[in-house]
Amino acid sequence: MKKIILVLVVVLTLFSCSKSPENIMKSEIKTYLDKNAKDPSSYEFIDLTYKKVTKGDLTNLEVGLMKDDIESINKDVEFQNKMIRNYPTLSHEKETATITEDNNKIDSLNKSIKEKINLLKNKTILGYMATHHCRLKNGFGALDLATYYGYFDKDYKLLELSTDLSYEAFKNQ
Repeated sequence: MKKIILVLVVVLTLFSCSKSPENIMKSEIKTYLDKNAKDPSSYEFIDLTYKKVTKGDLTNLEVGLMKDDIESINKDVEFQNKMIRNYPTLSHEKETATITEDNNKIDSLNKSIKEKINLLKNKTILGYMATHHCRLKNGFGALDLATYYGYFDKDYKLLELSTDLSYEAFKNQ
């Protein structure tokens, strides 16, 4: 009787592990690489980590990009103001027009940021982003360490596998 219970526990453990999100993601990535890698038979799994991606996470990224844009525009405005200060005898219509245009862009970006502030708290899960490390042979036959970023929907279906970190796969969700 004890042996039967032990066997049942082991079997249940094996089946429950095989359906874990990590195993599903590994399988999805392996299937993709089998179809798209130069030499899929050289594939060696190293590790996989993943995290959920929420609407708030995407909004946070968007706000960060907008703040970077504002910083860049502010540098342009500083440069235009420096031109005006350093060359007072010249006509500065172009610089003044550029400063006005840049200030309008900054106002528009700040307005967009204020509109998105409420979305930062949105915890609606869009999917999952996984970082996958493996070894694969490259075009020259050498075994390379590769890092892939996998983007999965809520059901762990692969949306995109890329070597670039980008959350574009979640933009339309």
